[in-house]
Amino acid sequence: MRNQRGIALVVALILAVLMSLLALSLTLSSMKEAATSNEFENHEKALLVADAGFNEVKQMLRGRNLDQILRTSSSVPRYVANPSSWPTAVRMPVLPIDARNIDFDSPPSSTSGRNVTGLMTPPLGRLITTSAYSGRYFAKLTDNEDEGPWGLPDDPRTDHDGFVYLRVVGIQRGHFGEVNTHGTQVKNSVAVVEVQLKRDMTFALESPLSVYGQNVTSNFSGNSFDLDGYDHSGMTYNQVVGGHSDQDLPAFPGISCLYDAAGQGDAAGGVAAVTGSLSDQQQNNIVGEGGTPSVRDATQDVRDSPNTDAINIFDGNFLVNFANSMAAVADYKYPAGASLSGDEIELGTSENPKITLALGDLQLNGSGEGAGIMIVRGTLDIGGSFTYDGVILVLGEGELRLHGANKSFLGGIYVVNVTENADGSATFGRPALDIQGNSRFYMKSDSIAMGYSLLPMRVLSWREVTPEIEPLLTSN
Repeated sequence: MRNQRGIALVVALILAVLMSLLALSLTLSSMKEAATSNEFENHEKALLVADAGFNEVKQMLRGRNLDQILRTSSSVPRYVANPSSWPTAVRMPVLPIDARNIDFDSPPSSTSGRNVTGLMTPPLGRLITTSAYSGRYFAKLTDNEDEGPWGLPDDPRTDHDGFVYLRVVGIQRGHFGEVNTHGTQVKNSVAVVEVQLKRDMTFALESPLSVYGQNVTSNFSGNSFDLDGYDHSGMTYNQVVGGHSDQDLPAFPGISCLYDAAGQGDAAGGVAAVTGSLSDQQQNNIVGEGGTPSVRDATQDVRDSPNTDAINIFDGNFLVNFANSMAAVADYKYPAGASLSGDEIELGTSENPKITLALGDLQLNGSGEGAGIMIVRGTLDIGGSFTYDGVILVLGEGELRLHGANKSFLGGIYVVNVTENADGSATFGRPALDIQGNSRFYMKSDSIAMGYSLLPMRVLSWREVTPEIEPLLTSN
């Protein structure tokens, strides 16, 4: 009996140990699953922070000069000495090892500073807080290698084609005391996303006045108007209109006639119509490339442009769709037949440019100013004293009427008669120019760039990246 009791006790003890081990195993497994689940949740929150940061920065890019961003240098603190390498560290706004280990709410002393160009956040990142998550993100803009088509040497500080990479590092703060590494007591979750963005450069006009059509109805009255095709980029308004020398300035056509009809003379009819409507005394009022009067068929220039977006100005469907899309982003919207009067018309300023959309004819009978990009889907009739800095697109009836005194346009104007058909296609008609009074047009490429920079950038690709799956894309 004693032996039997002893055997039973041993068996019971063994079973108890096995059950304890099983319970311990289940406990450890449960803890591991909880940790894995928590890590996955925190990574998803970090990814949400990165994506929210991307959307915030994408909005911030509207109206910004990309070259200025790419050339601006900031010092981002480094906290961990001898950080591990990252395949494209040049595109990282913050080093991953710092993002992973540093409590940015209460950071330790930095070991050094890292020079970062194109930084879109403060050096310590930007906080994002919502009801579902909170975190911090860093963002950096990087140019692609786009100089080739322009025949220029590689320059990571200058964008030519509107393509840029935006990399955002999202950080979900770890729990205090969770781990102690590199002198800190947090272990953050980190997600890195990279987005390729495209700025639409369709309306990078190369003339103060461009008109599209096989033929043009044009009238120039008086001898006090001026169309100056020399590029006044970098000049203030007073420098442009207050008297200056055009010597050594880049030259563009005073009037650019366009019509995409290869083998059929292109815009020869438009050039003949415009020059034929000028008197001998008026011809010297249009200066720029190609002699006096500076009226050129620039159709082939657009076809040959290294700017791959430029050809879109020949596409009626593109123009109609573009005009339709502007209703969602315009700062000022006016119904067809709107008339603005008074002496304080303001459609944006050079410091705060705006998108203005007129859904039909627009009359400006008062005095004032505007800046940015203006889209008129009818006739634009300006009779008052008015100054505009940027891009004006007269799409629709394609009629521009200017009369009265003191009108100045710095940048570029594009006039095209294009209508949308019932089946969704587009048809081009004859545009019309009626220029009276002392209207003055000045080519100014930086004002043109400011105007189209207000258009929302297109997202060409979005991806989460890790050291193992870096995108195989060429960039500076």
